[in-house]
Amino acid sequence: ARLFETEIPKDIIRHPDLLVNFVGDFVDDKLSNGYLNKRSFLGAAVVVAGSIDRPSGNIVHAPLLDWKDFPIKEAISRRLNCSVVVENIANALCQTSIQNDAQKNIHCENICLVHVAAGMGASVAVNGNLLSRQSDENWIGKIPINLPISKANQIYSLSQICSGEAILKKIDGLSHEKGDFANNLIFALKLARDGNGMIRDLFFTAGKALGSALFPITAAYVPDKIILAGPTGASCFFAEGVKNGFSKNWVTENSTQPEIITLD
Repeated sequence: ARLFETEIPKDIIRHPDLLVNFVGDFVDDKLSNGYLNKRSFLGAAVVVAGSIDRPSGNIVHAPLLDWKDFPIKEAISRRLNCSVVVENIANALCQTSIQNDAQKNIHCENICLVHVAAGMGASVAVNGNLLSRQSDENWIGKIPINLPISKANQIYSLSQICSGEAILKKIDGLSHEKGDFANNLIFALKLARDGNGMIRDLFFTAGKALGSALFPITAAYVPDKIILAGPTGASCFFAEGVKNGFSKNWVTENSTQPEIITLD
């Protein structure tokens, strides 16, 4: 079976009807140019950074979308007259990692994948099977953490500290709004690479907080590897912070610390 992929442009995701037409036009183009045959066309999949209602395929929440609860699965299925799967990006990347390792005869069935962009999402695989959590990848961002950064010792959620949106909010002059997020995150990372120590520290500190939180999440089943994905999660300064925070909390003597890798 052949797999055709494309990235949906930012201006298309403004409205669900535009997205449906984009996917339909993409498939129509492959059919009309002979790349696809209608008789062998198995179906389509749409991957979204956000939470999905598994039975309906509706998008419950997505940080960069202004719409939700639109029957996107049903609409694309009707447009293409085929089966459609809508999945969150963390689960899709985790499943792809399992399949790639299997093809390379690499035994790596226990995985914790964290995708950090504007928001946060995570997927966990145990014995090669995803723990779907009803396709709610945002569960990790809801985890409460206690940071000694205020006199009241306030409780924060992980997404309030570690998400790309949270980082951009702390950088003067950069908007964290939906339409500006991608370009401003790229700009912030460039400033960090060019030597802006303050912005480097923001990414590192956010990553360190995530690394500290990952220890209790993963200690019970000890994954073979922890994968950091997404434009924020896979950035070098954020990843360094995750490794630092995780290793400082790894006190399990009877098992090897999981490898932490980035997925660009």
